[in-house]
Amino acid sequence: MGPSKILIVDDEPEPRQLFARVLRKEGYNVEEADTGKQGLEIARATVPDLVLLDLYLPDTSGLDLLPRVLKICPAALVVIMTGRGEVETAVEAMKRGAVDYLVKPFEIERLRSSVRALFRAGAERDPGSVSKRAIGDSPQMREVWAQLRRYALPDVSILFLGESGTGKELFARAVHEQSKRREGPYVALDCATLPDTLVESEIFGHEKGAFTGAVDRKVGKFEVANGGTLFLDEIGNLPLHFQAKLLRVLQERHLERLGGNKPIPIDVRIISATNLDMEQAMRKGTFREDLYYRLAEIVIRLPPLRERIGDIEVLADYFVQEFNRKFERNIGGIAESAWSILRGYRWPGNVRELENVIKSSLLAADDVISGEHLPEYLSRASFPPVVMEAASGLSSDSIRKQIDEGLEKGLLDLKTLVARYSEEIEEQVLSELLHKRNFTQAELSALLQVDPKTLRAKLQKFGLKTR
Repeated sequence: MGPSKILIVDDEPEPRQLFARVLRKEGYNVEEADTGKQGLEIARATVPDLVLLDLYLPDTSGLDLLPRVLKICPAALVVIMTGRGEVETAVEAMKRGAVDYLVKPFEIERLRSSVRALFRAGAERDPGSVSKRAIGDSPQMREVWAQLRRYALPDVSILFLGESGTGKELFARAVHEQSKRREGPYVALDCATLPDTLVESEIFGHEKGAFTGAVDRKVGKFEVANGGTLFLDEIGNLPLHFQAKLLRVLQERHLERLGGNKPIPIDVRIISATNLDMEQAMRKGTFREDLYYRLAEIVIRLPPLRERIGDIEVLADYFVQEFNRKFERNIGGIAESAWSILRGYRWPGNVRELENVIKSSLLAADDVISGEHLPEYLSRASFPPVVMEAASGLSSDSIRKQIDEGLEKGLLDLKTLVARYSEEIEEQVLSELLHKRNFTQAELSALLQVDPKTLRAKLQKFGLKTR
């Protein structure tokens, strides 16, 4: 890889040229722009790794230019340069995606050290250091990683939204490891498992004698995480009476242990997660709106596995390798008969469910994982309603009934259909399914339980095309 690329956007020529000379001597490739328009043009042409962005420009503000820069190069690190009286605006910029700010005038050594630290942190934020169970190459996952690179360094609260099994805790740990607090403690707490009577004690701690059974002082999770990150999983399950206390602690930055009267200062970054619909919870009054906005300065949505089917192969292959090592097996991979089922299943349990399926199937296999080694329920699982409607236009009531039954079971035996209704019916089934839904070959192969090569030959024979 060549030298890192830096773009400086500042309308004051003397400091801009000075910064450029200093950074070029450090070995960086540096481009300069004196307007927002020119900065965007250079960003498109060069895709910089780091952007030094002045808050005030002749044709726009740095605050408005920031999201446009990040849209062009989402992995870029953006540092806001501002005057002494505009620190609050710089903090707002960090909430919008900037990773740091420099207050003018600043020492040149401050510039050097900041840029070095940012690139060093960027190198350490390589997704390869995080478990591949949370990784995929789908557009959705690339966007998640772009957001992580953008928001990990600024000390803002992040709320992960997503179904169970989508990897929320893995991403929370990734944020901590990529943040300024990575040398501090990382503490995780599952709020869904806490009885209402123990929530305050577990999170804030308690003094000896605070309640029956409190025979010793207990330090809460906030104090344990001091100087680092506290991850509150399933935050939507916190009892309403405790939410007001948590909000006060987050606002005042100090707490009192249960049964105590001594304020304890805290310096903790909060990352939280939930699989609940928080807007609905706020409408129902089960979650405080003011606490939500305190926790959700940045919201990152994790897509379910069914919305990124292309990642199934990446994840499944990874789990095969991991479990081969863990269980000292030598399973050669996954056969096409199993791939057809894996691709066609809806994965309500997401990545966690896929991991468990691969584990049990690998232990059952002798050479490769085939369809017979997968749990039986995968083949029986129903397909989405849009797929089940695919047969509605068939002219033959008998054929329609066969396909409806197959769709309900999540399994269609095409060979039986062909044997019963002849090759013309085979063509009609494929034609109608493709007319009703824009299947890929992989999706159609999984639905019909036909080897992809065989299906490809049939489609070519009948002059049919998938997307």
